Amino acid sequence: MASLFDGITGRDEVSEIYDKIVANYPGSPHTKSNSLWLLRRATDIRADNESPEKMLEKAVAMLAERGHMPGWYNQCPVASGIVTSRSDKNSAVDLVACSESKEEVRLIELKWDSDNPNLALQQILKYGLAYLFCRVHRRELPLHYRSLMDARNIALEVVAPSRYYEGVDSVRSLTDLDAWFDQFMTDGVIESTASEHEVLEMGDYISGVSQSLDEFARLKTEGSLSMSLNAYAFPEDFSRLPFHSGQEVRLKCDSLALTEEGRMVRDAFASLASVWS
Repeated sequence: MASLFDGITGRDEVSEIYDKIVANYPGSPHTKSNSLWLLRRATDIRADNESPEKMLEKAVAMLAERGHMPGWYNQCPVASGIVTSRSDKNSAVDLVACSESKEEVRLIELKWDSDNPNLALQQILKYGLAYLFCRVHRRELPLHYRSLMDARNIALEVVAPSRYYEGVDSVRSLTDLDAWFDQFMTDGVIESTASEHEVLEMGDYISGVSQSLDEFARLKTEGSLSMSLNAYAFPEDFSRLPFHSGQEVRLKCDSLALTEEGRMVRDAFASLASVWS
């Protein structure tokens, strides 16, 4: 099925990802989706769902709905219906956190065990550039009435336990990025035999991508939007979830009274630390 993200690979740079999104756009939206970039709280979860990422995401949505995490939302569609009526319906930002004015916005790719840091960073970068595309084309999509389209800063973030990032400290230099991506996309492991001059520290790599992203966003919006990319880890005392099923999530987080488990989730998101400073 056609997608707004067709042809995008892990080795694409910021401008290349954006150009491919533009190339996949049919010239006008196939359907005017009512959910595109809509802030919402989808709290439904099966009682027997044991996916850590899904349980944690739904816990945040429930806590936000009950007033314990104001400004938080989940499952925000990024490209639904743009290419075809059925395209990209499952492409959504896991979590969105907004300031009261909606000028400061965080788009979060939430991870616990699945994939690897590189894939997670590429995913949220792709969604962030979809946001930029939709903002540039806001009147024809139409999205000029969406509050998110007036943000002054969009922070793209991967959020996961600290163990998720273990063993990923560096990437090959830009001259050898193709080989690095081929290896990383296969097993997520970086060989330690590369000579020193071939290695780029992960923090420097993310900083470089973040700078390119910000410059590109400012260029496309005449300076009205800044963007950044980063990875964050939960505090060490939040290495295990305080629930084991969707039923427990509902019991412990969907309550007017803030439970101990709900407080743990709220505080964990309030205490994130940058992984590669």
